Amino acid sequence: MDKSLEPLSGPFVDAFRDPLAWQDLLEHLPCSLAVFDADDRLLLCNAGFRQLYAALAHLLVPGRRFEEILRAAIERGLVPQAAGSEEAWIEERLRAHAAPQGPHVRQMADGHWRRIIENRLPDGKLLSFSVEVTEQVHKAEQLQQALAAAKLAAERLEDAVEALPAGFELWDAEDRLVTSNSELGRLYPRLAEILKPGMDWEDLVRANHAAGGLALPTKDLDAYIALRRVQRRSATEPSTHGTGEGLWIRTVERPTRDGGLVAVRIDITEPRRQRAVAEQA
Repeated sequence: MDKSLEPLSGPFVDAFRDPLAWQDLLEHLPCSLAVFDADDRLLLCNAGFRQLYAALAHLLVPGRRFEEILRAAIERGLVPQAAGSEEAWIEERLRAHAAPQGPHVRQMADGHWRRIIENRLPDGKLLSFSVEVTEQVHKAEQLQQALAAAKLAAERLEDAVEALPAGFELWDAEDRLVTSNSELGRLYPRLAEILKPGMDWEDLVRANHAAGGLALPTKDLDAYIALRRVQRRSATEPSTHGTGEGLWIRTVERPTRDGGLVAVRIDITEPRRQRAVAEQA
């Protein structure tokens, strides 16, 4: 006979054939646990369950119906979520209890949070157990608050950048546009439609040149691009250049800590014109 088919035996297995051994094991589980029969009557519960619902100690005995225990818990204020709509809450809870769909998290009367899991067993019984998850819930709340704060900070920064009386652009380490403001589009109207996140810097330069929006100091576009690529990462002083629209732009470019680049472009056309008039006078 194949030994793998032989019944398991030994002191350990024999010990847990004793119902008292299983009861002792359930009592010491680090969770609250209860079992209801197919008619929704309590069969057994462990110390964790009795401690969790200590105010209902007189009801936590075999034979009590789940609904009776539930209503008593609500009457004693142990279910703060039900306040003000008790009957509707009971109806919904009984529906979920009869056909459990998965874990749910609920805040208890003492402010702690528990993750409750109910599973229907093959013979119709229902196993219900819960564990403390207060720390995890608080961490999740803190994360949500941090995300909300970060979103608000990003929106404020976006508003501030948009309000700048200068063109603003941010590039990543691969020289792809991360963000820009509408003033940049005004300064370079021939590029306004394609100034979108992800655009490559060189592609934008070539597009601007092809559209007649770039006044080059040299006729060699490739040489200009190579020179500007170096200047963008190493320039310590602002640079000035003209555009195809007759504007004069002063540009300040600085590298970012992650290898990207931030640039601010200021329209100096009018101050330049006024200076020329003054010099002529």
